[in-house]
Amino acid sequence: MKLPIAERLFVFAVFAVLYASFLVLPIMLWQEFGSTDWISIAMFHSYLFVFYPLFGLLALIAFYRPAVIFTDLYWRHITPFGKTRFLIGFTAVIALAIGISANLIGGQPRAVWELTPNIPAGAQNISTVCTETGKNCNAGPMLSTMFAVRAASRNRVGLEPFARTCSADALIEPPEENTKQRWCFISGSKLDAKACCALQSDFRAKASARYFDFDSAQLYSGNVSGAFKPNMNNISLTGFWHAVTLPFKTFFILIIIIIALLLVIWNKQVEDNYAPLMPKMERGLVTSAIVMLLWPLMEYAYAQSAGVMYGDWSPGFNMKASIVILPWAVLIAIYFLKSRGFGIVSQVTSVLGAMFAALQYDQITNMAVKWTGSGASWLQMGALFSLFLFGLFTVCWPSKKEKLMRAQQGNEPVPKDPEALTKTI
Repeated sequence: MKLPIAERLFVFAVFAVLYASFLVLPIMLWQEFGSTDWISIAMFHSYLFVFYPLFGLLALIAFYRPAVIFTDLYWRHITPFGKTRFLIGFTAVIALAIGISANLIGGQPRAVWELTPNIPAGAQNISTVCTETGKNCNAGPMLSTMFAVRAASRNRVGLEPFARTCSADALIEPPEENTKQRWCFISGSKLDAKACCALQSDFRAKASARYFDFDSAQLYSGNVSGAFKPNMNNISLTGFWHAVTLPFKTFFILIIIIIALLLVIWNKQVEDNYAPLMPKMERGLVTSAIVMLLWPLMEYAYAQSAGVMYGDWSPGFNMKASIVILPWAVLIAIYFLKSRGFGIVSQVTSVLGAMFAALQYDQITNMAVKWTGSGASWLQMGALFSLFLFGLFTVCWPSKKEKLMRAQQGNEPVPKDPEALTKTI
C-alpha cells in the first residue's frame, strides 16, 4: 500500500526544514568555538547539541509514516471539514510553538555559547584551564568554570554533592550541609554554601548583564520586559541561531505529542484504512519512544551540571520542558498495547513504570550526567552514536508484511513460507 505522493512530499518538506534547524546549532558551535574545546561545550549542553542532530533525526524518520497517515486521514477520510480542521490545527501548532519558545528563551541563565567568544574576562582572570584549552578563550570565568565542572563530572557519577541549596526555605532551618566546606567551581577552592552561593549569584548576573542591555527608563515606566534588551554585540552567532531555531524544535515536540494523541483517538480509523502500513509504523513508534527518553535525561543532566555553576539548583524533583516526554511515552505504550490486544493491566503498568522513573530522579540524573551529559567521555559518546545507528536500523528495516507485499508485486522472489511473513512483528 502506497500513500499519496502529495501528502508524502508535504510531510517530507516539513520534516526536512525541521532537521535543518536541528543541524544549525552544532554547526555554528563548531564554527564559532572551534578553537576551544567545543566538544566539551556540546556534551555539557547535550540536550541541544547532541540529542536533536542524532535522536531528533531518528524520531523524524520514525514519525514520517504516521505523519503522512494522519495528513491523508484528515485530507481524505475525516468528516466533516477534515481539511479545514487539519489546516487550522497546523496553524495553531505553529503559533503555539512560537509562543512557548518566546517564553523559554528568556527564562534561563545565559550559557557559555550564547555569548561571543571575544567578550573580555571582566574582573576575574582567565584560568589556566581556559588558557591552555584554546586560542579564542576570552569568555573568561564562564568558559573556564564550565571546563572545570566537566572535568570533575568525568571522574565521578553525578555532581549532586557539589550542588548547594542557595534558595533557602524561610519556614525551616537551612540544611546542615550548607555549613560544610565543599569545592566551589567558581572560586576554585572549598567554601561553605553561603560564600559559594554569593559567587554563583554574581556569576549568573554577569552572564545576564553581558547578554542583556538594561534600560532603567523602561523599567520606571512599568515596561519590565522592555528594560532588558538583548545586546546584539555580545550575543554569539550560536546564541542568535538558537533563538531562531527554538520554535522549530518546539514545533517538532508538539507534533510528535499530537501524533501520539491522534493514534489513541483515531486508532480504529487508522487500522481500518492503513492496516498494511501498521507493523513497521508501530516498530518505529516504539523505537522512537525509547530514544526520545534521552531528551529529559540529557536536560536533567544539564540542569545538575549548570546548578553547580549558577547556583540555581534545588533539591527534589524539578519540572523541565522535557518532562512532557514521559506522559507522551505512556501514550505510545497505551496505543501499542491496545493495538496488540492487551488489557488495562498492561496500560496501568506502563503508567506506574513512568512514575517509578520519576521517583528515582536523583539516581537517574547522576547516571545521566555521567553517560549523556557533561561527564560523557569518548566511550559514552560512541555508545550514544551506536544506539542511534541501532535505532536507525530498527526503524528503517522493512517489516515482514512489507517483504511479502513486495514479493507479491514481483519486486523480489516470493518467500518459501509466505504465511509466516504475514505475521506482524
